[in-house]
Amino acid sequence: MQEAIDRLYVAFAGEARPRELQHCPCCISDEQIDELLMSGNRRTMPADAVADYASHALTTAGTVADFRYFLPRVLEVALSDTPEWIDLELVCGRLRTAGWTQWSDEERQAVQHLLKVLWEQTLHAFPSRLALDTVLCAIGNAEDDLTGYLGAWSTALRTGEAAPALHLSDLVSWSARVVNGRWRMRNAYWDNRDGQVAAWLAAESTREAVVAGFDAAVDEPALEALAELSVLL
Repeated sequence: MQEAIDRLYVAFAGEARPRELQHCPCCISDEQIDELLMSGNRRTMPADAVADYASHALTTAGTVADFRYFLPRVLEVALSDTPEWIDLELVCGRLRTAGWTQWSDEERQAVQHLLKVLWEQTLHAFPSRLALDTVLCAIGNAEDDLTGYLGAWSTALRTGEAAPALHLSDLVSWSARVVNGRWRMRNAYWDNRDGQVAAWLAAESTREAVVAGFDAAVDEPALEALAELSVLL
């Protein structure tokens, strides 16, 4: 992850530091704005000021150009050991608002690389530092196509590894529900963009991956989760 964050700083190194930052003083204080603007090193900007900025970026604080400058530090804070600083889903939604898929190849690839590293690290650790539901929703707020991410989950399920199965069991038990015969995600940050995840949960290929994982699993947590999933799905 640190390598992916460092790559962001390199990719956005050419972004000019803003001289001023238009903002609503009720949302982010003038003192915090000064902390952001006066810092000559993005890596050492105070996390609380960065978090408050990120929560209001592109709504009541700053422009797309400002967001591009602050983005490496924003994502670094969002993925820090204190994840409650910033809602990751909100930050990734700001990426969509800023039109990140139209940025330069280097910038776009650096963002996507970080998202993929985050997904892999989350998928293969249980419990994970950030909830998989949070990470999946955040990526879904940034990416239009989740095929690669969900495909990686199916592949991991087939191996019988415990973490991907336990994550899926948690997702369908606590973070999803069936509404009118269709899976729907509970996280409000999805904002009706959960169609691909719903289709994946309902797909025969996902159930087949669960069955294959049960046949391949060797430890009890994986076997229990996969047996439960064969019913839940």
